[in-house]
Amino acid sequence: MIYPVGNFFTGGLTAEIDGAFEYSLFPTPPLKAGDEFLPTGGVAEMFVISKNSKNIDMAVEFLKYMTNDQGKDILVANDFIPSSDYMGDTSNLSELAKNMIAAQSKSQSRVVYNTEVYTQIMNGMQGLFGQSMTPEEFIASLVEIGG
Repeated sequence: MIYPVGNFFTGGLTAEIDGAFEYSLFPTPPLKAGDEFLPTGGVAEMFVISKNSKNIDMAVEFLKYMTNDQGKDILVANDFIPSSDYMGDTSNLSELAKNMIAAQSKSQSRVVYNTEVYTQIMNGMQGLFGQSMTPEEFIASLVEIGG
């Protein structure tokens, strides 16, 4: 089991394993039975335009292009996951890529953590997967540090 992972990682991993085994992604199970399984991550593309840019209007138009249907097609063709629902043709994609695109539409958030919070998240995920920590203990550890 690998956490975290994203489409940026899958191409290299797929090439390295050379068909030795199959892998995919799955959403983290919910804390409450019966709740929907949701991806823990979210939008991996983070767009920024500096207020001091010389061509702000052109930058805005570029970002609009990268998020419209044509731009999404280009992203998908180059093994990237669009930052919003993708309605284009996925028939030539791997099952893993299709799975990642479908998960993106259910993503809840994307945040950049400081080092302390990120470390606690990684330790907590190891604790969950290694069964040395309950989900409640994991959340409590984040609350304790103000995460």
